[in-house]
Amino acid sequence: MKEGNATMAGTSYIPGSWFGVVRSGTAVLLGPDTPPALAGALWDLLADGPEVHEVLHAVTSSSGGSLASIPSFGILDFKGSLRVFLRGGLDLTVSQPQGPVELDGRDVTTWTERRFALPGPCTLTIPGAGAAGLPELPLREGVVLLQSLSLGLGADQPALATGTSAAALVVDPDGNADVRQIIEDVPAPAAAEPVVEESAASEPVVEEPAATEPVAAEPVVTDEPAPAAVDPEQADPEPADTGPSTLNPSTLTPSTLTPSIPM
Repeated sequence: MKEGNATMAGTSYIPGSWFGVVRSGTAVLLGPDTPPALAGALWDLLADGPEVHEVLHAVTSSSGGSLASIPSFGILDFKGSLRVFLRGGLDLTVSQPQGPVELDGRDVTTWTERRFALPGPCTLTIPGAGAAGLPELPLREGVVLLQSLSLGLGADQPALATGTSAAALVVDPDGNADVRQIIEDVPAPAAAEPVVEESAASEPVVEEPAATEPVAAEPVVTDEPAPAAVDPEQADPEPADTGPSTLNPSTLTPSTLTPSIPM
């Protein structure tokens, strides 16, 4: 079974002639001409906490598709926000922070529908559906005959946002209350700089050779005396005897070929 988010601080009814089915965060009110089988079927349907449109379909489907044949009814869905559907002579008063809001289901083709984002205590009354002066009785869940139903909603109302946003209650001229978020300007968080992980492997370290200054070579001193200076005139050696020279026949003369005879 689904549990509603809103709770009833105190729920009560005044006995009357209308059917009242209250279960799992939904209350359905049906006229005195409603077949008891429909009230029993709605009780079973509400056991699973259905969506409100499913309950609305179960109530209006008995008309066979004719709008004129839709019976008078009231549906209050208080699972979270308060959803209201009214058709016929039903009067609803809902307490809101800015004051009470009153609705009814008269003079409509289908039904009156409203949504209250902040569910407050409300009372649904069917004028002329019971005797006056009857005591108000407590009710948690069940099927009863009534002329009014009061829901003490609001114990677990949604908390207004704090910090960077706030909630504002807006009510239109028709009494439809809603909550709108007002977002304040909040500076955007600074972008985190990417973290670069260094590789575990260390780069090889290349040792540069130490620069060495050139060392001038010292002169080598020996004990041997320096060689004596050579006279240029004595420097040319005597021509060596190379033996008989070879005569060129083209240069020979008779005087050259005549041997010298001693006298």
